[in-house]
Amino acid sequence: MTDARKSLRGHKGYLTRCKKFFDSVTPQTATRANHSTYKKALPELQEKIDLAYGELYDDCQDNAEIQALDAEINPILDLVFELRIKLDLWDEELTKKEAAEQAQAAAAAAATPAGTPNPQSTLNQNQSSMKPKLPQLTLPTFTGKYEDWLLFRDRFNQSVHNRADLSGAEKFEYLLAALEGPAADLIESIPLQDTNYPIAYNRLVDTFQHTREIIFRQVDRILDQPEMHSRSASALRSMSNITANSLAAISSLGQVTKSWDAIIIRIITRKLDSTTKLRFNQTLPNKDMPSLQTLLEFLNKEVIDLASAGEMSTASTAKPYEKKQDSYRRDSHPSSSRPKPISMTCDLCKGSHHNYACPKLNETPEKERKRLVEKSQLFGQT
Repeated sequence: MTDARKSLRGHKGYLTRCKKFFDSVTPQTATRANHSTYKKALPELQEKIDLAYGELYDDCQDNAEIQALDAEINPILDLVFELRIKLDLWDEELTKKEAAEQAQAAAAAAATPAGTPNPQSTLNQNQSSMKPKLPQLTLPTFTGKYEDWLLFRDRFNQSVHNRADLSGAEKFEYLLAALEGPAADLIESIPLQDTNYPIAYNRLVDTFQHTREIIFRQVDRILDQPEMHSRSASALRSMSNITANSLAAISSLGQVTKSWDAIIIRIITRKLDSTTKLRFNQTLPNKDMPSLQTLLEFLNKEVIDLASAGEMSTASTAKPYEKKQDSYRRDSHPSSSRPKPISMTCDLCKGSHHNYACPKLNETPEKERKRLVEKSQLFGQT
């Protein structure tokens, strides 16, 4: 199974969990935390699905395979779009509810004599000041790789798990939004409820807080770094960062790495290009063994020097999917073996694109999208 196929499977699993949650919530019962979480997550999910589609399309050998791929991908993208429309409905109801609460608070304040504190108003203000705005919360994505667990755990604990102002259900939502692949599969069957958050969280900890495997994976990251055949600032930066971060992760698990310097230095210097290796040796004042810190400081200085000298390696800034799309449009070198793209028709404007990519829809203000979708009868119900 290709990486793109595995990624698409993970995205479909996450989308299925999203749909289950959306089906259990109405615009009247949705919270602003619900809205904020999925307002950020769904567009990101759509981009990831687009990238996976582009890679899978590039592997298609004939029109039959393209048709099969389109038949698989179109319902997925339409479901993403449908959920985003439902988010707009949530936002409408939440805005009305918030406006009503503000009007009620204003009426209560007007009815209170000047100089008399309003207990309810004071309580609301205190609660508002104590609870940070949820849309500002960003989390890393965890797919189930042991080497990524410590970073994810620490950031999630600080941003979500240790916060007293979030309910169990809200924490559970953030946890679900941050998981993909095997990690998401591990807790997908647990109902989204306040009391189930500790169960889901502890299941992840029990599975991925595996000290031996984490240490092995971090050592592998150091050993498996590719050899450099030419001087590149990006490659040197990557080598320095991976080495330092992996050793820090190993040390945090109780392993004493201070005596590893000679071994790590030898591993890294064997991967350096000949010019960089020579430059490092020329900086050493004698025949004694240098410290690992000396090597890392040298690599970091080389990165700065290469950048300032204009030798920074550059890669194309075009997204992989955009490159592939450009290659599909080229007519200068036709090939009978290359399949032709299958045409698609938008249900809104009858143009040749997916429903979710319709310019007419995307240019429509959020408040008007519901009416446009209902008028076009795009979905059976929204």
